[in-house]
Amino acid sequence: MIVVASRPDAAPQPPSGESGEPYRYELTYRGGYRRAYADTLAELCGALIDGYDPAAIAGRLEAEGAGRDQVDELVEVELGALRIRHAVNAQVEIQAQLNSRWPVDDLGEPQRRVLRGDRTTQPAVTRWEEPVPLVLSTHGYQPDTDQPRPDGNVIWLDPRHEAALLASLHDAGAVRLAERVRPKREEASPEIVT
Repeated sequence: MIVVASRPDAAPQPPSGESGEPYRYELTYRGGYRRAYADTLAELCGALIDGYDPAAIAGRLEAEGAGRDQVDELVEVELGALRIRHAVNAQVEIQAQLNSRWPVDDLGEPQRRVLRGDRTTQPAVTRWEEPVPLVLSTHGYQPDTDQPRPDGNVIWLDPRHEAALLASLHDAGAVRLAERVRPKREEASPEIVT
């Protein structure tokens, strides 16, 4: 994986990996000022999330005495917790950006409380029909909890696994995720598509 500084208005030439081939994925984040190039989704999550390194977590757990049969499960538990924390942080940032673009003060007090509320727990609403989209994380709703998922004008962030998190962040406009398309013929040059 490689992370480079960038400008939102100018994409750099994608670098090549150790194999000499271009990286499979490109992730643009931090408002377009950072780009990560990687061959795995775990590496891209590592660019976004401090401490998101499956090999380092496994090594630490083994050094702490976890049995080999436990390590894989414990690594996934830690990675899942890191993805949830990142989703909640992104949820707060995206909601604040949306709130600043909409006339939130024109809404009723209950709606303003939901839009501006703490995200330690996900809001308990059944339907969201306000013009300001409500940003939620799937981890706070069924099937992960007993709380039903609300319908309506909702933007969902999904920390269940790496692909879901990155795709939902892309759909929410927080990042731009692109995957290199392998050419059908060897002489064709690969391209990045979104």
